[in-house]
Amino acid sequence: MDLVNAGTGLQAFRSALGSFASGVTVLTVRRADGTAVGMTASAFSSVSAEPPLVLVCVNRANRRHDDIVTAGRFAVNVLAHAGHGVADYCARPGAEKILDEGWLADAESDGPPAVIGTIAHFDCDVRALHPEGTHSIVVGAVRNIRLAPGGEVADDPLLHFRSRYRTLVSAPAAT
Repeated sequence: MDLVNAGTGLQAFRSALGSFASGVTVLTVRRADGTAVGMTASAFSSVSAEPPLVLVCVNRANRRHDDIVTAGRFAVNVLAHAGHGVADYCARPGAEKILDEGWLADAESDGPPAVIGTIAHFDCDVRALHPEGTHSIVVGAVRNIRLAPGGEVADDPLLHFRSRYRTLVSAPAAT
């Protein structure tokens, strides 16, 4: 397959990034008044296993950025395919994105909430903020991890590729 030069503009950059298939996460924060809020994020990665650290990239103009900084704590919810409605809700531009208690596994908790149907939930303390361009790279020190039992939702993650949700298809075993 031959590649075509797409240039260096914003649209080319976004199209190229959209060509990287990724899992979909919802970052959740509980504000001081107890309100649970969220935002969809695909820029999530591990940083270190010892100590356990992850990173997320959050636009500084996004309201969740200030919520994360103020709370000093956030969660990364790795969504199952059935979570696309929550992902869509939390991805809407400009909306407040208060999470419906019916979407939360632990609505009464004082920590960052877990979204129902999440494959993995990382409860994190903000360890560092690194401003870069329009975003902050937020490094989270993982306090606790919760995992979905295998076979329930673990085999059906929510994936995003070229502006659409996708589903995994098992490849035949290599011979």
